[in-house]
Amino acid sequence: VNLAALPSSLIESELFGHEKGAFTGAIADKIGRFQLADGGTLFFDEIGEMPQNLQVKLLRFLQDRKLSRLGSTDVREINVRVLAATNKILKEEVEAGNFRKDLFYRLNVLAFRVPPLSSRREDIIPLAWHFLSRFSRRIGTGAAGLTEEAERALVRFSWPGNIRQLKNEIARALFRSEGRDIRTSDLSGVLLLTPLSCRPRSLDEKLDHLEREEIIKALKASCGNRTVAAGMLGLSRTTLLYRIRRLGLE
Repeated sequence: VNLAALPSSLIESELFGHEKGAFTGAIADKIGRFQLADGGTLFFDEIGEMPQNLQVKLLRFLQDRKLSRLGSTDVREINVRVLAATNKILKEEVEAGNFRKDLFYRLNVLAFRVPPLSSRREDIIPLAWHFLSRFSRRIGTGAAGLTEEAERALVRFSWPGNIRQLKNEIARALFRSEGRDIRTSDLSGVLLLTPLSCRPRSLDEKLDHLEREEIIKALKASCGNRTVAAGMLGLSRTTLLYRIRRLGLE
């Protein structure tokens, strides 16, 4: 469920469902996403965009695992695993009063931080080729590629919009290239005007980048032996495995 793409007035009905006649325009019964996901997983994208009045209802559902459709008094028990993602720092949203503290701690059971694309530039080209292959198959243009100059331009850019921005850029460039290899002239002007990045990296990003580079060096020097690499870095093997997972190096 992409909460950022749903009007706030429709989110409750989308999640919990409604009965026919529950409100103006409810011309038929609707099964909500929670009920559809019963026995499985429901993924909330951009959970930070959820209106506060619905945060209360989500919290209540997570506590009881019970729901009623809008316009109904029937109570249903739902067994669903909830995953949530956000591009916001929810702790700051809690402090600003935009996100409920109790809901934050209810959701924050196991957290994974995905580093921004600007701090893992080694992923840019593989992702670009992945999107290029996908779009080429979809529109039937054949095997278009990327020139070396275009690849360098992609790597130099900071990608403030992360992977979604890269995905859209590749789609746009593919249409401009008309089936041939993508050149720098097919890319958006902002990629060529900005030689290194659109914004300075934060301290956390710089530290993550440094840690990533040191771990990669140790793994290469140890031929992938994580126990040896941990000793080279002065870490326990468990700590190294945790950091490898946190930095997405698996």
